Amino acid sequence: MRKRVKIILLLHICFLSMMDAMGAVPNVVIEQLDNLYRFVPAKGGDKLDKVEVTEQATFRANRSEDVGVAIGYYSDDVKLVKATGGDVTYGALYDDDYFFNDSKGVIVSARLKKAGATAKTLIQTAYTKPEFFTTVYLFEPYYVESARYTFEVPDALESRFEFEPRNISGDKLKYTKERKGDKVLHVFTMTDVPQQKHFGDAPSRNICGPQIVVKGHFADVNDLYGYLRSYLDDDDPGAPAVTAKAKELTAGCTTDAEKIAAIADFVHKNIRYVAVEHGEFGHRPDIPSEVLRKLYGDCKGSASLLVAMYNAVGLDARRVWIGTTSIADNWTDNPSLSCGNHMIAAVMLPDSIVYVDGTASTILPPGLPGSIQGRQALIEDGADRCITAMVPLLAPESNRYGSHYDLYISPEGTLSAEGGLTLTGLPAYSVEAILNSSAPVKHDKILKTILLKDVKGVDAEIKSVERNGDKVSILGSIDNVGKVKRVGEEMYVELNPMPALTNYKFDNKDRTEPGSIEHNLLSDNSLTLHIPEGYVVGELPADVAVSNKYFDGKVTSTVSDDGRTITRTVVVVTRRGIVPLDQVKSYNSDVMRLVNSCTASVILRQGN
Repeated sequence: MRKRVKIILLLHICFLSMMDAMGAVPNVVIEQLDNLYRFVPAKGGDKLDKVEVTEQATFRANRSEDVGVAIGYYSDDVKLVKATGGDVTYGALYDDDYFFNDSKGVIVSARLKKAGATAKTLIQTAYTKPEFFTTVYLFEPYYVESARYTFEVPDALESRFEFEPRNISGDKLKYTKERKGDKVLHVFTMTDVPQQKHFGDAPSRNICGPQIVVKGHFADVNDLYGYLRSYLDDDDPGAPAVTAKAKELTAGCTTDAEKIAAIADFVHKNIRYVAVEHGEFGHRPDIPSEVLRKLYGDCKGSASLLVAMYNAVGLDARRVWIGTTSIADNWTDNPSLSCGNHMIAAVMLPDSIVYVDGTASTILPPGLPGSIQGRQALIEDGADRCITAMVPLLAPESNRYGSHYDLYISPEGTLSAEGGLTLTGLPAYSVEAILNSSAPVKHDKILKTILLKDVKGVDAEIKSVERNGDKVSILGSIDNVGKVKRVGEEMYVELNPMPALTNYKFDNKDRTEPGSIEHNLLSDNSLTLHIPEGYVVGELPADVAVSNKYFDGKVTSTVSDDGRTITRTVVVVTRRGIVPLDQVKSYNSDVMRLVNSCTASVILRQGN
């Protein structure tokens, strides 16, 4: 049976994982997974023409009738050859009004009519642009009893390619090298492979997922650069319109920094980001004049427009290929198309490089999106060579989430707060992005929600808002903050300066992946309690400090000289990185030491 429907395959995978996770022993398993990757040489034998992929799975039902589902992907550059073994469904990989991606999916649903029944599915594809065949991921939404991954490489190409397993313990994956006529077989086998579960607070699957990386498509980074640059088209018939617009935007600018900011601001405010990937995995940018005419484009389109505008006003601007923080490798470590998923612009100044991301609508240079900080940039520099440079990873102090509130206890025993937030860097950009994507009539409600979540209040009133580049300040008053409990002559007051601190913990239930800290961030939060008449300070929670490779944290309590206020402060500094699986438990313990201190009550006693 063949159908043509729109489907979202990733959701289907999650559904399968969830359903099988409900039972201790899954009903549907894969008895045998046998995948073959044939490297087919071009005529002459010294170049790779295509990679043919055959994926076969034998499903078994353990307890009752069920369905085994195999999923494949294809596009303009990955040809679907055959899909058999059950009901076959074809559809678009994404379904969204403004996002187009030519990647498609095929689902083969194999009926397992009774307990013990088996069924075999087969999906065959061919990478007609073999350089896109960069990684084989070894995760399945089923328990796999036995798996075999075979890379068949002809002798003429054998010295060129290598296959590197990652994120797989040594005793799980076996490797053999065999000869078959004039071909070499690189064979990887695994047994007893559990269902794969991805944790939302883990690094991307590109980084931590079990995989085999294919190396050797490009000789070095300049060879890769030459390939990427072949997609660029420097002939733009509409270039005069781009030049005229750039000169108009910078007419009042007196410095390079002002020119850079003016053009970036125009692109951010007027060029809508629309990701259009069609053929060649979306490597070919639209020409700048078309982006300007249509007022939309993807990252390559906005980057090309930025470069053309900057060059039109006398700046030395280049296009930059880059991988975001979801990408595992740097360009020079493994010259591969898998190292990049984004394009930005770079302005080459005499003493520095200014990076400009056309899709980061709230970040004016020299500000940097967190997704590209610390990543290696591949910068165009002529026809056959490139420049590689590291985008700066900004210190935690550049990204500050600061809050301070004065708290007052009413005669009825409720807490109210006066104060608010001061955000810089990434926290400020996040708030700006939320406000810019919302109607102005909704801004007050959004700002109230931000304050209420910050201190877990019930209702809020916004007093003032300041938005200035990379800094946002929100001040207001909040009702019913924390808890007050009277017991005899004592009053217990909950003064938690950072309720969101529990979000720093990783989900550790049945965890199989490392944790990910996404950003360098300084969080500095304090509450000052004004002690009501007739009460004095009784007991304060003990100060707590923790320090490890990934964050430093400190909770302190201080009393003013006149004894009429108590200030509780928590300062946490996080450092971007990956927390190994065997360190997640101790990391969580350090977080909980701070959380327990934050949630401990201040005790006031009756007295003068």
